[in-house]
Amino acid sequence: MLTIPMECTKNWIEMERNFRIGRRCTQRLLLHIILDVGSGTGIVGIFVHHLGASVILTEYLEEGCAILYKNAQLNGVNIDERCQIRQLDWTNVQPWPTADILLLSDVLYDPAFIVPVARLLNHLLQQNQTAIVADPDRPYIPRFVDVIQQMGLHVYVHQRMYFCWPYGNNLTVVFLEITRSSNFDDKIHHLLLHGNVDL
Repeated sequence: MLTIPMECTKNWIEMERNFRIGRRCTQRLLLHIILDVGSGTGIVGIFVHHLGASVILTEYLEEGCAILYKNAQLNGVNIDERCQIRQLDWTNVQPWPTADILLLSDVLYDPAFIVPVARLLNHLLQQNQTAIVADPDRPYIPRFVDVIQQMGLHVYVHQRMYFCWPYGNNLTVVFLEITRSSNFDDKIHHLLLHGNVDL
């Protein structure tokens, strides 16, 4: 069970959304190196780390990295070669670490981030790599998809609806599966499309 302190996340919808992202990606992420871009509270990265993946958590601000350290400690995660924390800037594509899969959970909360995040993905994604971007269905996500496609990347859009606690309402999450080539990873594609994850 993950322990996320209230002072680190007061937005329960964000917490639920990020947990869903981690839950749906778990089967494919095991035994991979995961780059969690804009980790926030770290709930996604910490979750997949507990399931066996090596994770690089990233945040722009020093204060954000401090929250990641705190949450990792609260959840029994040692900061070592299997779970790293890096202070990195989306607008600076050097020197980002390499990874097998890129996770971006709720990073497009401001339209100003559309181009910087797209440029970062265009720089980081290599052949046979996948980025998974998750968003609560904001109205400018189609613009982000257009920018990504104009850069020559391939995007498959999945939309899922979940029941969200503790508010008792439905939560729509859009998952963008982004690759350098048109050949999507079959396991990731199936997982995002059907959501049949057994924990």
